[in-house]
Amino acid sequence: MNIDLIFRTSVFIATTIILILPFTVIAQEGHELQFSTQGPYFNVGIFSTVVPGTDVYGNFGFQAGFTYELPDYAVEAEFRMFDNQHVHFGTISVGSKFYLNRKNISSYVGGGVATSVSSYGEEDNNGVGIYAVMGISFLRSIPYRLKYEIRIHRPFYTLETQDVMPIMVGLFLSRKWSGFRWN
Repeated sequence: MNIDLIFRTSVFIATTIILILPFTVIAQEGHELQFSTQGPYFNVGIFSTVVPGTDVYGNFGFQAGFTYELPDYAVEAEFRMFDNQHVHFGTISVGSKFYLNRKNISSYVGGGVATSVSSYGEEDNNGVGIYAVMGISFLRSIPYRLKYEIRIHRPFYTLETQDVMPIMVGLFLSRKWSGFRWN
């Protein structure tokens, strides 16, 4: 079974869901957000990664970070990493995302800057890069969020024998943050 074909198909299906779901009957029936849902959120999640041109397909990684969310946009800072026997990648990023509506289910697009370190075999390098993200956010009217997203990270550096540009598809859970206690 071709792993590349499976990953491409899953990315196509995820992209289709992200773009179509907010325009379905479910999303149209959703209510407008109340402003009480804005504020800081703590995020954790897992993602699957493919690195084009390498043997990395479906490797899992994790993410943790903070987001300050308003009804129309959010600003986020996060840490992501994944590791396999050939490729190691870690990034700290700051960016924003813009919601396409103010409903309980909303698609979003965004991007930002990131500093990352990557290695492939015996080579390693680090530097700055950018990323683009698109996804869908569920449960926006309560203090929790469930997000499904696709993120492409583009470092401004390369390794001597390999260009590392991870594509990540993940599922993330956010909880409204109230300092060191959970309300």
